[in-house]
Amino acid sequence: MHWAAISGHTNIVKLLLDKGANLTAVTTTQMNALHGACEGGRVETVATIMEFVVTDEATKTAITTGKNEEGKTAWDIAVASKNAQLCQCLKEKGDVNALSATCIIC
Repeated sequence: MHWAAISGHTNIVKLLLDKGANLTAVTTTQMNALHGACEGGRVETVATIMEFVVTDEATKTAITTGKNEEGKTAWDIAVASKNAQLCQCLKEKGDVNALSATCIIC
């Protein structure tokens, strides 16, 4: 899941999600799939992940508030990359960090 997300293989991400992949799973660096999609600048993949959890508040909260080993959320990664489309996508799809942020690039 992580490699598909960071590489922007949205169709593979969809397939894995449909087959029950665990979105809250993390790598050894505490990165989840949403972190990876943001790190890769993959707007479509981020949208797919966020749409998948739209009705699962617990999972949405877990993946958006989860921090990697550097203490960064997916939102932090998106803002640091200065990718306005990515930030806007997270806001529109309900990332809890994005909703409360006042980001000048978004």
